[in-house]
Amino acid sequence: MAHSPKSPSGFARIIACAGSLRMQKGIPDKENVYAAKGTAAHALGEKCLQVGAKPEDFMGQKFGEFKFDDGRVEEFIVDGEMCDAVNVYVDHCRTLTLGRYKIEQRVQLPFLGKDESGTADFISVHEDILHVVDYKNGIGLVEAFENIQGLCYGLGAAIEMENLPWKILRITIVQPNAFHPDGPVRSWDMPREDLFDWKMDLAEASVLADDPNAPLNAGSHCGWCKAKAVCKEYKNYCERTVRMDFESPNAQPVNPDMLTDEEIYDLIFEKIPVIEKWCAALKDYAQQRAEEKNPVEGTKLVATRATRKWKDAKAAEAAFGHLEGAYKKTFVTAPQMEKIIGKKEFAKYESQYVEKTSTGVTLVPISDKREAVRPLGSSEFGAVAIEDKKPAKQTTTAIKLF
Repeated sequence: MAHSPKSPSGFARIIACAGSLRMQKGIPDKENVYAAKGTAAHALGEKCLQVGAKPEDFMGQKFGEFKFDDGRVEEFIVDGEMCDAVNVYVDHCRTLTLGRYKIEQRVQLPFLGKDESGTADFISVHEDILHVVDYKNGIGLVEAFENIQGLCYGLGAAIEMENLPWKILRITIVQPNAFHPDGPVRSWDMPREDLFDWKMDLAEASVLADDPNAPLNAGSHCGWCKAKAVCKEYKNYCERTVRMDFESPNAQPVNPDMLTDEEIYDLIFEKIPVIEKWCAALKDYAQQRAEEKNPVEGTKLVATRATRKWKDAKAAEAAFGHLEGAYKKTFVTAPQMEKIIGKKEFAKYESQYVEKTSTGVTLVPISDKREAVRPLGSSEFGAVAIEDKKPAKQTTTAIKLF
């Protein structure tokens, strides 16, 4: 599902880098398997709160799936691990249901812009406190203090619950799968009278982001920016961090011996993760361009290393089963058999008994000796047209070695 460019989930990045709004314009959202799994866990929690059930009541049931670019599908089945995590969220929310509460409530966010809105996981007014609870299923640590996403939902909930006599807005992050010294449930309180100042700050940030000349500012917030692969400011940030010029073929990163302990700590735990995300995003960007038939100059796509398996496991077992080591509980795989009899000997029979299947394509320099392949469609990631030879007629004759 596409998100608004000013959605609460990404507004902290807009505050940190106003220019990120225009940089991301036109770049589609791309869900990953972790986000999809989080959506499934959210759905389970929502269902439990709606019908008064426990997560265990849905054990073994499917709550969504994720389709990979290569066609694989991962289904999200409720298991013990998911139950343990969602139970933390459900149990916390149920302590707040004595007053007025709403589950998966759509709230209006006019301070972010016209027609802007968002969906809060759980809202409740309980004992003079307006509670906004946000469930996080991932392992990337999320802090409750001055959490902008939660604050946006909180301000939206404050509009929704304006006529009720609450005095404090409490934003709570429930994150069972990430270690935090304060535990999986963490909160941040804000007096009701302070909300107006926060609302004005967010509104000003929204207006600044609409400026076509809004400044760019790189930092840790770039990690989830869709434009990080093509952002020059992000590239410059990485260059400054490692103290080298990426344009120079002889450039070398700074010598660790020249760094203080404080600098090393900052690089390992703060800066390097940001650079790694930029590197990964740049590779993904170049690969996607090639898969959309617009490759970066000097690059091409080749088939990934093919996986090998028996064409006919019974025929292979009849041929090789008499050999010592041919069974490890069950008949061994083709690569394992190659280790048993050696590459040279195995090559004599490979075309008869083994089929090779490429699982996708990868980007390489044009100088790579492997043959270039083309994607089947303009944007079918991982689809590759490879012409396979007609398999040889199979027999079940036992192989005699030596």
